[in-house]
Formats: sequence, structure tokens, C-alpha cells
Amino acid sequence: MKRILLALLIISIVSACAFAGGWIGIDGGPGMSWMKAEGTDFAEISLNAGVSGAHYFTDSIGVGYGAGLRLPVKLKIEDSSYSKVPDKEVDVYANLSFQYKHDFTNSLALEAGAGAYIMADNQKYLGEDKVWIAGFLGNIGARLLPAEHISLGIGARFLVPFVTMHDESNLKIQGVDVQPYMSVGYSY
Repeated sequence: MKRILLALLIISIVSACAFAGGWIGIDGGPGMSWMKAEGTDFAEISLNAGVSGAHYFTDSIGVGYGAGLRLPVKLKIEDSSYSKVPDKEVDVYANLSFQYKHDFTNSLALEAGAGAYIMADNQKYLGEDKVWIAGFLGNIGARLLPAEHISLGIGARFLVPFVTMHDESNLKIQGVDVQPYMSVGYSY
């Protein structure tokens, strides 16, 4: 029975992949976060770059995915002014989301999604090494298909942490990270 269910699952996934569409590409842009950790308010400006995409199982329902790097470049703690981030280290993130797409025309679509992300975040200025953060991901964007197999996008991701994991402490982080992006990719 288990083998039959596994075979049916594999057949349904392969057939959905064979008859659906989507895109994969590179994206990048600035980021801005407003956070509170252990009673300390801080804000960061970052540069973000990564690989992202979406695969649609129907004309409008699919899954989005991404992975990338986040480089904090400016930091503001409490009421101070923005300054360079000490001990710059690149943060790494990955995300997965449920996606909805609305096609306005054959070459223009609106995409929106909700899901989860995980990030290895450098928090040295708070007295911590890498902290693993998991949270809610929301995204919205527009996708333009100017030519066959070419995909251009613009949009924003919204990351809201709800779980932090660290070996030595119980650092609680609250806030939001907003990442506007532009993307170019291959459409299939």
C-alpha cells in the first residue's frame, strides 16, 4: 500500500511539473529592518542578492522559493544616527512560500505569497554570534514577460521573525525586515 501511494505521489508531482509553468532567476536590492532585541531598538540597512523562483501547478497556484545573502551596511542602535556596521558578516537566508498569481495579460502578472524563512543572522553588536531566526514571509510583486523565456520582476519581501535559536542564550527578536527587489530570470 505504501509503495502504491508513493508511486501515485511521484506520478502526480512529475505530471504537475511537466504541465505547469514558472520562472527561476536572480534578484537583488536594498533592505531595511526595524527590530527590537533584549529591550534594544535597532535598525539596519542592507544589500540583498539571491536566487529565487516560483513553480505554478495551475494557472494561478504554486510554490515560491529562494535563497540568498544579506549584507548589513548601516546600523542604528536606539536613538543614535546610522553608522557603518562593525564586523560585517554576510547573513544567509532561505525561504519557501505558497504563491498566488493573477495574469492581467500574457506578459504581465501579479504574484503574492505567504510562507516561512530561516536566516543565519550576525548579531555581534548585540553580544551574540550567529543567531538562527525563523519567521513568517510575505511577498508581493509584478512579473513582466517581455520575450519568450525572459522574466523581469519587481516587488518586496516582508520578513517577520517569530523564533530565534542560539546555543547559549534565549535572544528574542521582534520586528520586520522589508526587502524590495528587482529580478531577471528564465521563464518556462
